[in-house]
Amino acid sequence: MDIKIYYIPEHQGISITSNFAEIKRMMDIGVNPKVEYKEISKSDFHMYPIKGISFEMVDNDYFQNVTDIFLGRRFEYLSFYNSVIDFSDVLLNVKHLVIGQKCKVDLCANNFKDLEEITFLELKSFKGKIMSEFNSVKKIVLWFESKKANGILTKFPSLKRLDIFNGSETKLDLRTNKDLESLKLGNLSKLEEILFDPATIITTAAIENCKKLNLGAIPKS
Repeated sequence: MDIKIYYIPEHQGISITSNFAEIKRMMDIGVNPKVEYKEISKSDFHMYPIKGISFEMVDNDYFQNVTDIFLGRRFEYLSFYNSVIDFSDVLLNVKHLVIGQKCKVDLCANNFKDLEEITFLELKSFKGKIMSEFNSVKKIVLWFESKKANGILTKFPSLKRLDIFNGSETKLDLRTNKDLESLKLGNLSKLEEILFDPATIITTAAIENCKKLNLGAIPKS
C-alpha cells in the first residue's frame, strides 16, 4: 500500500492517502475543485498550520506508525474513509470526528478529548461499534443510515443537535437524548414516529421530505 502525506495550503489540512490518483482524477474532471496538494513527510508537520487530518484508504499498521503526530495538538477535525483503524492506544484531541464510507473502527470516549461533534457520512457502511457513552458530544450528523440510528443515539445522552438525512428508519427513539434542542431531518420517507423524553423542548426544527411523519408530535417551544 503506497501511502503518502499531502499538505493542502488552501484548507490548512493534511491528506494521508493511498488513493491520490483518484483524488487527482476527480479534480481533473471537475467533480471536485482543484486545490494544491503538496507532498510532505511526517517530519514536516511542525512547519505548517494544520486544522485537520484526513485518512483515506489507510491500514491500521500505517496508522499506528504515525500516531505521534497527535501528541500536543488540538485539531478542528479528523476524518477517516475506507480504512480499518484501531484507536485503543491513542488519545485524539479533536473537535469534530468524521467517519466516511466503509470504515471499520470502534469508538470509545476514552480515546477522545473534548470531542464535540461526530458526522457519519454513510452510516449503512459503518462496520465499527460505539463502545461507551460520549457525554461531551453535542452534535451528530447521520447520512445514509440503515436502521442503525436508534442504537447509536443511546450512546450520546448530552446531544443537543441531531441531523439525519436519507434514512430508512420507521421510528426514532430519542428518549435518551432529553437535552436535544435542534432537529434537522431530510428525505426520511419511511419515518412515521419520533419518541421524545417528556422534558425535551425542540427550539429549532427543519423537516423536509418526511411525508409520513406527524409534525405536530414534535415538542416545540
